[in-house]
Amino acid sequence: MDEDNSGTYDAPIVLKADPGVEISCCSSSRATCFNLEYADYVAVDGFTLKGGSYGVRAVGGYETHYHQKGVAILNNHISGQYKDPILSGGSDWIVVENNIAHGAGSGDGHGIYLSNGGDWMIVRNNETYDNPSSDFQINADPISTCDDEGISYDDPLCDGSALDSVHPKMPTY
Repeated sequence: MDEDNSGTYDAPIVLKADPGVEISCCSSSRATCFNLEYADYVAVDGFTLKGGSYGVRAVGGYETHYHQKGVAILNNHISGQYKDPILSGGSDWIVVENNIAHGAGSGDGHGIYLSNGGDWMIVRNNETYDNPSSDFQINADPISTCDDEGISYDDPLCDGSALDSVHPKMPTY
């Protein structure tokens, strides 16, 4: 899924598995079961995902105004990926809840990896184990929300909520 194949706030795309659905992730291109690249308002719910490089890969652009919005990764059992069972990058309003993420490989090795900035993330009730780098990692990457937008790191806008933005170069939501 991508920016041309996305849901909306009022009409999200919900990919919901029937009980017992298991997917073997592909081993070509991004090698991902669910690749949500610049896709907004998409939920992946209730799958067993095995293999590939990523189970669910949810990424927007590096700079804040290119972030994806509204992704939910819920109730999945994800294991045996070469890199990460769950990866996000440049994602705002993301929910990662009630997942089991384990057995990541040496390609990156995080169970849940929230990378390259993002605002309003909810991560709760997940189980991670047997991941060689870390079970759960967050990279805030302030350069993606501050320096690239022309705001210095010591400016209060760099530390505060994007909702409070008054700087002409800082995007508002």
